[in-house]
Amino acid sequence: MSSPDPQAPDALCDASNCTEPAGYKAPKSQTSQEGYYWFCLKHIRQYNSKWNFFKGMDPEEIQKEEHASFYWNRPTWKPSLNAKVFSNPHFKEDILNFKTDFTAPKEAPPQIISNDLKKLNLHWPLTKSELQKQYRLLAKKYHPDVNPNDKIAEKYFKEINEAYQKIKNFLEKN
Repeated sequence: MSSPDPQAPDALCDASNCTEPAGYKAPKSQTSQEGYYWFCLKHIRQYNSKWNFFKGMDPEEIQKEEHASFYWNRPTWKPSLNAKVFSNPHFKEDILNFKTDFTAPKEAPPQIISNDLKKLNLHWPLTKSELQKQYRLLAKKYHPDVNPNDKIAEKYFKEINEAYQKIKNFLEKN
């Protein structure tokens, strides 16, 4: 706040004994937006440093005010039953919900990829982005360039690649 308000009145600062031009507006009260003080830059900084919007409020009133402020003083409601749509891990990939049946219970991972999910330390259901993220993490950790002459890491790296390809192909087909 370094430039004065262009709508400031052509008047002097409201602070006593100050002859600077007033360019900064400050509320006179936290409950009323009727009146304002007009200060110079020096005095608006002093006023703002001492301003306490919550002064005189009990903790319950403060909590109500913080809640209302968080939602821009707009009314709120409890989430509807359809809110589960947004909690689906596939929501971004299936934004129009063509593939998803929200009434069906979550199933166990398909048998064909269950061992591969364990190798990559993943849980069903999962998204392509989750698969890629976990694959990259493990591939960097067990890559032969990072672990030269380590046969166990090399073997695990091959298993990671095979598991990744198998799960990726499964997700693309289904």
